[in-house]
Amino acid sequence: MKFIERLTLVFVFVILLSGCSGGMDPVVPGGFDADIQDELPVEKSDAGNISNRKNIDNRGVMGAWKVVVDVENLRAEVLPARSAGAIGDTFDADLSQFLTVSPCSNCMIIPQVFLNRYGDMGMYVKIKHPFDNLAMRPDLHGFDVRAIFILEPNDPQTYAETDVMPPGGVIEDAVFGLPYTNLLNPDGYTSHYDELVTDSRYFIGGSPITGNINPFMRFFEDNGTGEFDPMAPAGHNVMAVGSSYSARTVFFDSGIFQTGLVFYVVADVAYGQSATFQNRSNPQYYLPQFNRTESWRVEYWIENNDLSYSDPSSTADVVVQVFDWQHGAQLDPAYPTETALDEIREVSDVAQVELYVPGINDVPVISTTPESGTGSPTDPLQYRLTIENANSTGVKTQWGLLAVRDTLYGSASPSGRYPIPETPAGFPYETLDIVDYTMYSAVNINVPYSYPVMNPTHLYLNNEVQITREELWAAGGETLLKPDFFMDPSHKQFQYKWDLDYDGVTFDVDASGLPLDVYEDDGGKFDYALRVRTNSVPAQEYIYDIPIWSQGVSFHNTLENAGMTVDKASSRHKHAIAVTEDNFYVAFINETFSERNVHLSIGDKDGVFTTYNITTQPDVCENPSIVVVEYGASEGIHIAYRNKVDRHIYTEKGNLDGTSFSAPVRISSGIEWERNPTLAFYNNKLYCYYLFEAINLSRVYGVHSDNSGDSWIEDGWLVNNGSDDQFWPSVAINNYNKVYLVWQDDVDVAHGSEIYMADSTNGTSFGTIRRAVITNDDTNEICPAVTFFEGQLAISHLAWPAGSIDESSVVVNIFNTNNGSILSYPINTHSNYRCLYPTIDTVSEGSYILAYGAFDTVADELHQVVLNLVPMNTTGAFYENTIYNQNVGTIDSMGAWSVYSGVVCRAPMPNVPVSENFAFWTKYIAGHYLTIDNREFGQVDRM
Repeated sequence: MKFIERLTLVFVFVILLSGCSGGMDPVVPGGFDADIQDELPVEKSDAGNISNRKNIDNRGVMGAWKVVVDVENLRAEVLPARSAGAIGDTFDADLSQFLTVSPCSNCMIIPQVFLNRYGDMGMYVKIKHPFDNLAMRPDLHGFDVRAIFILEPNDPQTYAETDVMPPGGVIEDAVFGLPYTNLLNPDGYTSHYDELVTDSRYFIGGSPITGNINPFMRFFEDNGTGEFDPMAPAGHNVMAVGSSYSARTVFFDSGIFQTGLVFYVVADVAYGQSATFQNRSNPQYYLPQFNRTESWRVEYWIENNDLSYSDPSSTADVVVQVFDWQHGAQLDPAYPTETALDEIREVSDVAQVELYVPGINDVPVISTTPESGTGSPTDPLQYRLTIENANSTGVKTQWGLLAVRDTLYGSASPSGRYPIPETPAGFPYETLDIVDYTMYSAVNINVPYSYPVMNPTHLYLNNEVQITREELWAAGGETLLKPDFFMDPSHKQFQYKWDLDYDGVTFDVDASGLPLDVYEDDGGKFDYALRVRTNSVPAQEYIYDIPIWSQGVSFHNTLENAGMTVDKASSRHKHAIAVTEDNFYVAFINETFSERNVHLSIGDKDGVFTTYNITTQPDVCENPSIVVVEYGASEGIHIAYRNKVDRHIYTEKGNLDGTSFSAPVRISSGIEWERNPTLAFYNNKLYCYYLFEAINLSRVYGVHSDNSGDSWIEDGWLVNNGSDDQFWPSVAINNYNKVYLVWQDDVDVAHGSEIYMADSTNGTSFGTIRRAVITNDDTNEICPAVTFFEGQLAISHLAWPAGSIDESSVVVNIFNTNNGSILSYPINTHSNYRCLYPTIDTVSEGSYILAYGAFDTVADELHQVVLNLVPMNTTGAFYENTIYNQNVGTIDSMGAWSVYSGVVCRAPMPNVPVSENFAFWTKYIAGHYLTIDNREFGQVDRM
C-alpha cells in the first residue's frame, strides 16, 4: 500500500528561527503564483508560513520516526525521517510545514524504557506541538493526535472477512498482530500511513512490514465540548500551540523483542485552516469539521456470555461504544459559515459496526443502528452485537476484529481529504487518497471450556476471567498472580485494582494497580479481590473474588536435627503427622531394646522441636495415628496406636503443648486383633477406623467418641461387600458433611488387590460401595491414601504389576464426587523404580502434595520424594513440581521394603466461619521411616 496523504499545498520554503526547525533564507521557486507570493511573510517567526488557502480541513502527518531499542541496556534511539529539504512536503501536515526544512527531531521523545515484572517492555512516549508561542500562532492548533506504531507483528493474523481499503481503493484482507503478543495496550488500529516506512526517501533501509493495520495510541486527550477559544484552547482533543508534552506508557510483549526491537512511529493530526497571514491572530475553528473524520475512540465489554464450546447455539453480547465528533452534526450547505462554526461540510456519521470472530462465526456480525447514544464524549453511540458460537469452537480464547466504518469510507477527494501534489520538489510521486475511514479495534471473547471433571486447568470467574491452578496455588512460597482477563488479555487496556483482604462486600483499593506477587510467611488461604473497570462511559465494573493459597515456610531436617532422640526406628511401623497454624506434630515409634514406645515431637515455625515420650510402659507399640483438635470439648492432641502385645488399639489425649497425656483408653472390648488405626475429627466427634482381624477375616471396623476420647462406642463393620480381605483404611472429610472411606480390597482374587470406597453422612453408616480407581486388571492396587477438597476426591495408591517385584509406580486418581467420573494420573512410571507407600493431602482445589518412597533397583538408591501436583489437562497428566527429592542413600535392595512416607496439610477447622477460620494452612510435613535389614534408622522431613 504505497501511500502518502494528499494535501492541497503551495510549494514554498519558509523562514524558521525557532520551533523544531533551523532557520534559512527564503527561496521562492519559479512559476509561483504572484498573489500568493505577495502574501509571503515579511517577518521571521517561530513557525513557518502556512498555506494561504482558507477553509482547509485535513488529516496529516506531523512527524515520522524510526525507533531502535537497545533491549539489553533499555535505551531507545529516536531517528527522525530523512531531511525533507530535497523531497518537499509530501506527507507533512499543513500546520507543521516546518518539515520542509527538516523533520521535527524532538516532537516525540522516549525518555525511559523499562521491563515490568512480567518481562513486558514498557516505554514512556511523549509528543508535543512543534511550536511554542501561542500568542504568535493561535491558528496552528491540532486535534485528535495519535501515534501509529508500525512494527513487524509477532504471529500476524489474517481476517479474511474484514475489509481494509488502502489508497487506490483495492480492498485487502485485514492483517495485523493481536495485542496479546505485540503492542499490549493500543487504543485502536488504523491502516493510514502503513507503507510510509518503506519509502527510502524517508527512511534509509526501510523494509516492508507484514500487515496493513497498525496499533495507535491517542495523545492530548481532552474531550470537553465547550465553545473553543483559540487563545485559551481546551476540549475537542486539542493539541494546542505552546502545550507541553503529552505522555503515554506503551507496553510491548516480550515475544517481539528477543533479538532487539525496531519500529516506526508516525504521528498524525487533524487540523483546519481558516486564516491567512493577514488574519492568523484571529482564526476561526470549525469544530467538529476540523476533528478527525473517522471515529476517534472505540470501547467494548462482554455481557451475557453463555458461550459453550459444545453448543453452537450459545451466544454472548459484545457491547461496543463509539465516540465520533462528527456523527449527527448539522450539515451546512454553505460551509464555511462564520456564524455556524459547529456545522460540517458533508455528512460524516458512523455508518456501521462490524465484528468478525473467525473462530466462532464465518461472517461478520453487523449493526447499523445503535441502541443508544449520540457519539459525544459523554454519550457515545452504543451498539450490541450478539455472536453465536456457530463453529462450536473448543478453543477458549477467541479474538475478533471490530471495524467501525464512517459514511465517507471509500470516498476519494474531495470528500474527506485533499490530494498531495503529483511532483513534490521535482520527485514524481503517485497521488493517492485516504479512503479507509475506519477505526479498528481488537476484541477478546472467552468460550469457557467445560471440563468433564471438576479438575480443570483454569478457574473461570463469570466466564470472563481465567486464573490458572499454578496461580491459585502459591507453590514455593511465592507466585506470580497474573489472571488472564478475557476482555483484555494484555492486562493493560482496562483498570485493575486489588483488595488484598476482601470481605465480600466492600472493595478496599490497594495501592497496587496490576497483578502482584503473593507471598505470605505463615501460609494460608487468602481472599483477594480483583476489580476490573472498563474505559466505557460510564465505566463497567466487575469484582472477582479470588482465593489464593500460600504455602508458607518450609523445613527439611532429620529427626536427630529436630531434637528427636532416636536409638532405632521401628521396622514396618508408620509414623503419623499433623500440622496446625503454629506447630508441626510427629508421632513415631522409638524402639530401644525390648521397648517400642510412642513418641511425639512438636516443632514450631522456626524448626525447633521438643520430643515427648507418650507411652512409658514396657510395651511394644506400632502404627500410630494422630489428630490435633484446636477448639471445643475435644481440644488437644489425640494419638491412637496398636499395642502389639495384646493386639488392640489404644488412644491417649494430651494438651496442645504436648503435656499431660492421659492413661491409655482401649477403643473396643472384643477379643479380635486390631491394627492400622486412622483417627479423624468430624462433626465435633472423634472417629477411629481400623482393621478388625480374626481367622481368615480382615475388615474395616469403626468406633466413635462423644466425650473427647475418654470412652468409645463401637459402630461395627463399616463396609461388607462379601470380601474378607480389607486393608489400609484411609479417610477424608468432605466440607464437614460427609466422610469418605477408602481401603484396599482383595474381593476379586483373580485380579489382585483393588481400591474401593464408600461414603457416610454421619461417620458410621456407609452407603454404596464402588471401585475408587481404575488400573489394568493384572495390576495390584495397594496402600491407598485419600484427601478431599471441593468436589474432588484425590486417591493415591501403589500400582504393582502382577508377578513383578521391582516395578511399582504411584498413581493419583481424581474422583469427581458430583458425577462419579475418575481420571488417573500415573506418577513416576520408570521401569526400574520400586515406589512405596504414597500419601497425599491438599487444601487447594486442583493442587496436591504427594509424598512417597522411590527405590532405584538398578543403582540401589533410595529416594524420598515430595511433589506439588497441578493437573495440566484432562488427559491424565500433572505438572509435577518437585518440592523435595532426597537421596537417602545406597542400600541393599532387600532393605528397601519398609519406607513409610507421610504428608499432611493444615485442613480447614470444621464448623468455624471462614472469617474466623485461620485455617487452610498449606504448610505440610512429610517424612519416612525405613529399614535396612537389621540396621534401622529414622528420618523425617518437614517441608
